[in-house]
Amino acid sequence: KSADLISVLVSNDKEFTNACQNLEVDIITFDMTKRLEFYLRLPNINSALNRGICFEISLGTALRDMSCRPYLVHIGSQLLRATKGKNIIVSGDPRKPLDTRGPLDIMAMLSIFNMNPQQARNSLTVNPESCVMHGCTFLDNRFPFTHISLTSCDRGQEH
Repeated sequence: KSADLISVLVSNDKEFTNACQNLEVDIITFDMTKRLEFYLRLPNINSALNRGICFEISLGTALRDMSCRPYLVHIGSQLLRATKGKNIIVSGDPRKPLDTRGPLDIMAMLSIFNMNPQQARNSLTVNPESCVMHGCTFLDNRFPFTHISLTSCDRGQEH
């Protein structure tokens, strides 16, 4: 059975370049617990955006560990600046029920990256949906989809 969404955690420039330009992935994510050891180069970002790849900002570690917050702000700001707010998705990574946040709380947190309200809303609604659509259509490009139900990503199924 094939996976619907494939995410890759990049830790250096070589992995980042490869993920943006060559790998068949849907989501590129970063370790938010430490400083990035490479620059987010615009040609790589643009290549990933053109291929429909999303970039993930994970808020969970920074909410649990205050020492990680500067890294989150730095990486999130770099991503927002490089992508201009396009194809960014946000995850909460809750470990216990009290770590769960509502959408308005997350939108307020995203303002620390200078994300405008529309970009913040898109990172919670439109961008995740387009990422799932990208993953579903990527399963087998021999079967074109006219409309995909988000509850079903069966191979070759049209709705």
